[in-house]
Amino acid sequence: MERERLFTEGSVKLLIPEKEPVFYNPRGALARTLGVLALRVLRDNFGEAIIAADAFTGSGIRAIRYVKEGGALRVYANDSSPFALEAAERNALLNKVRSRIKFSSRESIRFLWSLKEREVFPHFLDIDPYGSPAPFMEAALLASRIGGYVYITATDLAPLCGIRREAAFRNYGALTARTDFCHEAGARIVIGTAQRIAGRHASLFRPLMTYYDGSALRILLRTERGRKDFPGDLIGFTAHCPRCKHRTCFRMKGKWTVRCEKCSTELEIIGPLWLGDLHDREFLERLKSKAAEYDGREGRKIAGLLDKMEGEIGMPPYYFDIARVSDMIDVRTPSTEKVIELLKRAGFRASRTHFNGRGIKTDAPISALADLMPRAL
Repeated sequence: MERERLFTEGSVKLLIPEKEPVFYNPRGALARTLGVLALRVLRDNFGEAIIAADAFTGSGIRAIRYVKEGGALRVYANDSSPFALEAAERNALLNKVRSRIKFSSRESIRFLWSLKEREVFPHFLDIDPYGSPAPFMEAALLASRIGGYVYITATDLAPLCGIRREAAFRNYGALTARTDFCHEAGARIVIGTAQRIAGRHASLFRPLMTYYDGSALRILLRTERGRKDFPGDLIGFTAHCPRCKHRTCFRMKGKWTVRCEKCSTELEIIGPLWLGDLHDREFLERLKSKAAEYDGREGRKIAGLLDKMEGEIGMPPYYFDIARVSDMIDVRTPSTEKVIELLKRAGFRASRTHFNGRGIKTDAPISALADLMPRAL
């Protein structure tokens, strides 16, 4: 008999074959916990009979947690790999939720279209591919329920961070650059792409939460209908000066410039991308209330993360890595909290960001930040 490893995540026990190609990433546990909490929030909106769908179920961990912890009445779980599907079914049996999970083995886009054709319209749709989610966005939009949530993953961080720019342009129709805020810019490119796809169908996606876990982006969107409500004024570009590190943003309907207003160097343009908020304040508050039952280390981690996300709301669509700024002005890297305190005293808005432990979101220009930082030592 093939050897298997036993994992525990949340309330779920998981058996993963050591040799068969069944994907399970323990590092994604917090992102999955956030998905469970979001599903609980959704139950408050729609009641008990919540239907979820998992287009890339892998080991089955998400589908099982959505039933056991999220309270989903039924989950449609799909994977194109027969090895993964067999493992997922065994894990569902192990956790005594097999009767509430309907498994299928199809190519993921076909699975999503089949949900629409059967008029299933799940309240919660999880899209967790390897690589870019862009090929699945249209099918996910049309398969989802109005007011429901679509939880998407992007693991193609190299293209989104300007390392393979041709792949980013092919998948997202966007320009990328290697900057210290590239992971936030990448998330905004993914959201901007989703919005443009939704707009073709007189719809829009409302960003509820955006999370970067160090290896992937997880973005929770609410599906809404309405041609008139399409947020076209929140789609545009960020611009980064490779010389003096000044940064700014341009809206699609605004005036653009290709040279830095500080040093006249040609700017690196990033986008089109989403310029609006990455999180919804009311949703985060509801998420906090659902997360209150978690105690110990996990509870503190969730609370700290949600606090940082809340601080990002209403801030510019980029951040500064103070270690990079320190190198630029040749000083030691000061305390992040001390720099934030000095920025606020000087009349600027400033907050930490969950994207980078040394990152600061602020409306201060790079020149003001560089002047203040030595005083924080």
